[in-house]
Amino acid sequence: MVAYQDVPAIDLRALWSDAHFISVKGNAQSSGKAARSASKGKQKKTHSVLLTDFLVNRAVERVDQVKPGDAFVAIDIGEHDGHADAIAAVAAGASVVVCERYLPVAVPQCIVEDSRQAWGELCHALVNQPTENLITIAIMGSHGKTTLNLLASSMMKTIGKKVAYRNSIATSDSATQVAAKDGAVNTAKSLAKWLAGAVKQGVPSAVVEVDQEMLYQGQTAGMKYDLILITSLRTEVGSTGGTLEQLQQAMLRQFAQLKEHGVILYNADDAPLSRWMESLAMPTMSYGLDADADIRARVIERELTEQTMMITAGRTVMPLRSTLIGSHNARHLLGAVAAGYVCGLELSEIVGGVEKLQRIPGRLQSVIAGQDFGVFVDQADTAERLAVSLHAVRQHSTGRVLCVMDVSQPNSHAMLAAMGKVLERGTSEVCLTHIEGGTFKSVQNRAFALLDGFENPALPHILPDRDRAIEWIMQRAKSGDVILLAGCGDSTWTSKSRPESTNDIQAAGHWLRQPKPAPETSLAKVVGSSTYSEDIGSAASNVARHDKPSLKLFRPE
Repeated sequence: MVAYQDVPAIDLRALWSDAHFISVKGNAQSSGKAARSASKGKQKKTHSVLLTDFLVNRAVERVDQVKPGDAFVAIDIGEHDGHADAIAAVAAGASVVVCERYLPVAVPQCIVEDSRQAWGELCHALVNQPTENLITIAIMGSHGKTTLNLLASSMMKTIGKKVAYRNSIATSDSATQVAAKDGAVNTAKSLAKWLAGAVKQGVPSAVVEVDQEMLYQGQTAGMKYDLILITSLRTEVGSTGGTLEQLQQAMLRQFAQLKEHGVILYNADDAPLSRWMESLAMPTMSYGLDADADIRARVIERELTEQTMMITAGRTVMPLRSTLIGSHNARHLLGAVAAGYVCGLELSEIVGGVEKLQRIPGRLQSVIAGQDFGVFVDQADTAERLAVSLHAVRQHSTGRVLCVMDVSQPNSHAMLAAMGKVLERGTSEVCLTHIEGGTFKSVQNRAFALLDGFENPALPHILPDRDRAIEWIMQRAKSGDVILLAGCGDSTWTSKSRPESTNDIQAAGHWLRQPKPAPETSLAKVVGSSTYSEDIGSAASNVARHDKPSLKLFRPE
């Protein structure tokens, strides 16, 4: 619930000018406009007395949280309509009900068009509108939000040496950090409380990753943005998200929350997004590697674990070097730079802030122990993310791409088949694992669904024990090759051969530190494409197939 004793009561009539207010005293009714006139003494005394009916200093949206004097906000969430709880809320002590239709309750009612939107606005009003005191940057899009959020947060630390951020990994108000798995900040009341805490800590800026669930459920209602940064606009085969039109409508509601001076910054290399943004009459700026954009960059050098790019912003040109590899990360780096440029920072301090971020847990995180081949760990839990990651490691390799893919994620059959198609076309060898249970029987159904995406389903190796699979794939690596450990990210797991809890980074590092004979030198060289459409094209259709192994099916002992 939202309740702060040091915040004065909120007048709902002043907060919502278009709402309809019903008081039980004499059955008086008024609109927000009439309420404003009453507050100026233009209405009769009997009506002005009723203004106290709509003063709120505490609000809840769940009936089991109601205390005497609370405002109860009735929200229809689909599977349950909060309007049905209004009578029980009043019986528990609610003094006013915010709703979308007239209800048979003996307390004042505030009827609004969208009670979910009203709930978010009330949450933020009760903590004194924190985004009004922050430079607020919202990160949206289909992919890359977490990486761009962390890069933008690193860059914004150049202002005031503090930054608040919220993403799929963790949330921080600069004083405390909470892992997403320990407490998600993704509802209107938790977002308002987090932002209020950031203001209390003296933080000048906040960077918010807005995921699709938050978009569709309107959890960011009440927030005001200085900058909205959009990475991409596309749907994915086998995903459970909404349609492209639904995503656009959800984003349009976010655009309405821009501050008067707010700007939308978008990735011009994403063709659907670029076309859509050009069709809108909104204040926008663009960034891109390939397309004509306001802020541009060009990758000038790639090594196994880093890349260098040249950025052009206005009349200033400056190099940026990062350990985040691949064209998609180059675009995220450029997006963070563009955000700083729009905020009026000097390009030199922007680049310095972005370069400070050296790694992102479970996002193409490199494992280095003196070996002559690359090892990267990535979450890669959807077909498009897997395609992007495979393309990125190929761009930085001079040999083959080997992959260990976990199939424990609860993906649909269509998604698993699409991932199989990506793996067949983007790798030389694949080994499938299953960390939940680790038996051949448990991996069979998911593995068969993934094999449906292969033209030749006899090509993948199946070894449910992930620790053994990692050891096996590394034994096959040659100089110049690159290995992608996909599907787990930085999550921990256990296996039959390693009963203690570990993760891909620890397992790979443990094997790499063991004495091994010198590997043979590989002369093969594969150069990946550099265009955005090829990065995340349907099932990585433009990635060449090569060096396929024969069937080798492993079963646990």
